Amino acid sequence: MPGHRRKKRRLAAALIVLAPILSARGLAAQEADSIAPPGSDQAGVADAAPGLSHELTSSYAAEEVSIPTPAGHVLAGTLTRPFGATPPATIGFGEDPLDAELGSTGIPRDPQPAAPLTDPQASAGAAASAARLPAMVLISGSGPDNRDSAPRWMPGYQPFWQIADALTRRGVAVLRLDDRGVGSSTGEFNKATTGDFADDVRAALAYLRQRPDLDGERLGIVGHSEGGVVAVMVAAEDPSLKALVLLATPGTNLRSIVAYQMRYWLERDPTIPFAARERAVVDQLARWDVVADANPRLKSSRIYDPIPAAKRISTPVLILHGSSDRQVPPKHAEKLAKALREGGNADVTLCLVPHVDHLFLQDKSGNPAEYVKLSSRRIPGGVLDELADWTASRLAGGGATLAAGETSPPPGDPRSCAPDAPHTGD
Repeated sequence: MPGHRRKKRRLAAALIVLAPILSARGLAAQEADSIAPPGSDQAGVADAAPGLSHELTSSYAAEEVSIPTPAGHVLAGTLTRPFGATPPATIGFGEDPLDAELGSTGIPRDPQPAAPLTDPQASAGAAASAARLPAMVLISGSGPDNRDSAPRWMPGYQPFWQIADALTRRGVAVLRLDDRGVGSSTGEFNKATTGDFADDVRAALAYLRQRPDLDGERLGIVGHSEGGVVAVMVAAEDPSLKALVLLATPGTNLRSIVAYQMRYWLERDPTIPFAARERAVVDQLARWDVVADANPRLKSSRIYDPIPAAKRISTPVLILHGSSDRQVPPKHAEKLAKALREGGNADVTLCLVPHVDHLFLQDKSGNPAEYVKLSSRRIPGGVLDELADWTASRLAGGGATLAAGETSPPPGDPRSCAPDAPHTGD
C-alpha cells in the first residue's frame, strides 16, 4: 500500500538521523555503521555471544582473554592462534585456552618458513622470532559492538569473526574485543571519547606485546568505519606497527558523514518536496548537533579530522572500500590514500571492491534500508583473501613491506578487487 511504503521510507530516514540520538540514550546500537533498517525488529546492542555455533578446528585455537586497562575497566575478547604456538602458562589472562571456533573461509594457507641464515647466532634469533606469532587487533565501528561486530538485527552477519578466521588461517594471531560496556567488557560506552577508544586499542597492543607466544615487533590493526578513524589515530603515534588495514573508513569528521547520510535519505523521500530537502537536512543536522554536544563520544568525533594524522603514518596501509558504500562513499578511500602518500608513506594499497556495500556484503545498490534483504550475510571470500594475503605479507619476516623495485599504486589509480562467492563454511 502507498501509505505503508511512505511510512517505511520515513522510518528509514528517521533511523539514519535518530540512531545517534537513540545511541546517546542507550537505546540503539549502530548510529553510523550498521543502522537497523526498516523491517528489522532488533535494534538494540549486539549480543555478547556469537550467533554461529563454534567448534574446534584443525587450523587454530581460541583463547578467552581479559585485559585490564589504565582507565580501570576490563576489555574481554577472543584471541585466535594458529596451532603450533604454545599458549603462555603464567601470563595471568584468560581461563579457557581452547574456546571452540568454527572455520569458514576457504583453503588454509600455512605460513612460509623463514629463509635459511648462515650465521648460527642469527639463525637462533630468527628461530626464536619465528616461534612467536605476528598478531592483529580488530577495531569495530561506531557500535556499541561485540567482538564479532554482529548486530542483533542482522543474524548471521559476523564480519570480525570472519576476518579473524581468515587471518588466523594465514598464520596471524587475531585479537577481537567486546567494546567497553558491551558483552563481557566493563566500562561505559557512551561516556568514552574517540581518544578513549584509541587508548583501548593501545591497551590491547600492550597486552599482545607482553605475551611470550607473540612477536611484539610484528603487530598491526584493522579498523572498520569509525574504527578505521581510531586506527589512524593509533597508527599515527605508533610507528612500530607493521600493518594497518582501513575498511570503509571516513576521510573526514563524523558531522560531515552524518550530513551526507541525512541528505542521502531525505533526497529519496518522495514526501518531501525537492525545494524543501536542503532545509530538512539543515534542520535535522542542527538537532543532531544538540545531541552530539551532550554525548562525549559523538562530541569528540564530530569535528575530528583523520587526514592530518594519516599524513604522519609510516606503517604499510591497505585501504579496502566497497564501490556501492552509501554510508561512507568511496571517495573517502581515495582521500585517505592521497593523504598517506603526501605524508611520505611509500606502501599504500587502495583497493575498491565492486558491488560491495559498507558492510562488505555483495550489494549493487548499497542502500542501508535493504541490508536485511540481502541474499548473503557473509563477506565474499575474495575480500577476505585480499585482506589476509596483504596482511600476512606485511607481517612476514619481521614486517617486510614492498619488494625491491615495487611501488605503491599512484594516487587516483585504485586497484579493483573482484570478490568471489561468499564462503559458507567447511
